[in-house]
Amino acid sequence: DELDAAALADLRAKLQALPSAHVAQRRATLSTTPTWDEGGLQPRRLLLRSFLVADPADGAGYRVMPGGLGVVAARDQRHDISIQRGAASLDTWVVADGPVSTLSLLRPAGAPVELSRGGGDLPSRVADNLYWLGRYAERADAMARLARTAVARLPDGAEPADSLVAALRAQARIAAPPEEGAARDRFAEIGALIFDGETQGTLADTLRSVYRVARAIRDRLSSDTWRVITALDQEMRDAETWSGAVSTTGAVSALLDRTVALLAGLSGLVMDSMSRGHGWRFLDMGRRLERAVSLTLTIAATLTSAQPSETLVLESLLEAADSAITYRRRYLASLHAAAVLDLLLTDPTNPRSVVFQLGALLEHVVKLPHLPGRARDGIESAIAQGADALLSRLEEVSVQRLAAVDADARRPLLVAMMTELERELPALSDALTESYLNHATQARQLARLHCQEEAP
Repeated sequence: DELDAAALADLRAKLQALPSAHVAQRRATLSTTPTWDEGGLQPRRLLLRSFLVADPADGAGYRVMPGGLGVVAARDQRHDISIQRGAASLDTWVVADGPVSTLSLLRPAGAPVELSRGGGDLPSRVADNLYWLGRYAERADAMARLARTAVARLPDGAEPADSLVAALRAQARIAAPPEEGAARDRFAEIGALIFDGETQGTLADTLRSVYRVARAIRDRLSSDTWRVITALDQEMRDAETWSGAVSTTGAVSALLDRTVALLAGLSGLVMDSMSRGHGWRFLDMGRRLERAVSLTLTIAATLTSAQPSETLVLESLLEAADSAITYRRRYLASLHAAAVLDLLLTDPTNPRSVVFQLGALLEHVVKLPHLPGRARDGIESAIAQGADALLSRLEEVSVQRLAAVDADARRPLLVAMMTELERELPALSDALTESYLNHATQARQLARLHCQEEAP
């Protein structure tokens, strides 16, 4: 009834030409309800959306809840009711024929509280966001420290600056541009790796990722933690807005100092204020794994080849890894590659070493909830075995041999070790994701699974 004669003739011709391309459906007659509009009652079309709840006691398995959500059409909507076109959604109530029960599942006022030390529910998606919050925050910390050290080393010549810029690019997963020799503007390179928010992997992009995953789990974070994260996001946004004001080495260093301080504050809040449930465990596993990866990439970019000015490179590496004070206390002013590698790779007492991260990661993995339907010798055990194998490998290695230089000024054993770590550390992350954080399967309640496992 909405088509004129010409439109009907055109439709008839299309049906006759290709009937298999068309389907007919009887239009449902919608209900009409009185609504108060323009100072009086007006008839409007109505759709009622009902809701069902599972009821195993019922033979049908479901029970229709009284009432529902009514969608009332706009004035000119006769058939296709759409909220986008002006329809209104209203709660639909059913008037009871007697007193309504006051039964409530809420705890009565004054009733004793059942004490609990559990972490409540932990959906796998929340665990995934906590894990990546830890990874992104640790990656941003490593990049900020590297960039700060690189800016400070610019006056010392090309070799330490080039090594640190290469390490920063490795952290950002950004390939180096074609070499420009002495004409390279290293300060501009560092600035791009810090402030370029359009390129994936830069410090600005990583801090946005911190904010994005934190926002997804805002209800899991304390107010102070959220304030630090928003301050980090705002710090970089202000720097991008006022790029002309951060065009000097002093201004960039000051910005990176503030960024490192905020990230240290975030780490401190996580360690001192977050309860030790599975949520904290996934977040800290992300931090530990990313710190091990960052150290591996940095060492691979700076120490796999001996350089004439290696003393400056070693000093810069210790500063970027926040281990300079520890090294000076042990060795005073004498800088040796073997001693630096021992401190950053194999020292179990240094919270910045790769061995320390693997040890902490292994402690977390063995305490993760066991997933029903999987044998103990399955993928969960494989994660622990992989971490333990890497830990044993580093504990047995000789740093003196790693630091040995061949005729080409290369450290072949260190290259082999870094290559192994660069391969195996991401494999641990992949196995952890496949086991606990895989969204291709149905989302799981990790905390509840753990409680079920421990129940007698």
